Amino acid sequence: ARELGLEASSVSRRIANLGEELGGPLLKPEGRAVALTASGRRALRSFAPILSALETAAANTARRAFDPQRRLHVLAPSGYTMAILQHAAASFQRLYPETQLWLESGRYGEEQFERLGQGLDLIVSTIARENAFFERREISDHRTMCFASPSYLERVRLQHPRDLAECSLCGNTQFMTNQVFTRRGSSERVSLPLSFSLMSDNTYVLLEWAACGNGVFVGCPYTTAVDFVREGRLCAALAGWELPNNHVYAYAQKQDLSSAEKVLSMFLEFLQRASDTARDAADRVFGFDRARIS
Repeated sequence: ARELGLEASSVSRRIANLGEELGGPLLKPEGRAVALTASGRRALRSFAPILSALETAAANTARRAFDPQRRLHVLAPSGYTMAILQHAAASFQRLYPETQLWLESGRYGEEQFERLGQGLDLIVSTIARENAFFERREISDHRTMCFASPSYLERVRLQHPRDLAECSLCGNTQFMTNQVFTRRGSSERVSLPLSFSLMSDNTYVLLEWAACGNGVFVGCPYTTAVDFVREGRLCAALAGWELPNNHVYAYAQKQDLSSAEKVLSMFLEFLQRASDTARDAADRVFGFDRARIS
């Protein structure tokens, strides 16, 4: 009665009426409580799978239909969540305040893709995957750079990527393969197997580590480091060298992106604009050409 918001007498009357329809009482007194009768146990066994299937079907139907009051559940890396996703969410909710956003940040792997369409609507990932059941869209292509605190750069000689071998390094666990550096404006390339003192999938843990003067953050997207640079806590290291760009993809079930009227498709447009805005702001801070990086 409490769960349904009804009077106890009303619920008792409904249970009694249901028992009459099914051929016998469903409940019986047992001390100060009540228990199921044999008829009640048979009814429970018969109806429980049907009711469960109805609940699942209703939830799936509600999730598939366009509903501006629905909840949109997004999984993204922590750095991307802080630097870009939160801005997209704020802009989106100013126009669609009825939509509840659940922004989940943290590790993601193959097991997370099994959650798409099962309560998880969108995965933002730096890893390119192919699957027949979901669609992938690239939403950003940003520079990655090396960063260190001004005090650390005063203590170490850092003119060539090979000098990193003498430094304490941190990096994201998603990018622990050999780092390929290209000298800007030339064809010189250097491939280095680096040893990391600190590895994490949380970009802001790594940024704080570097900002405290502990070493060099290798391969950080410049859009996530830009606030630390503005504050003077970090500087670009090896500024004359480039690392491979950071590609970010959005994954969702194909039917959820098939119509421009779907709330998920509309949210992706906001995410793309927030990503472009962050890229342009970082280009201005670091003095790069604001044209789209290819």
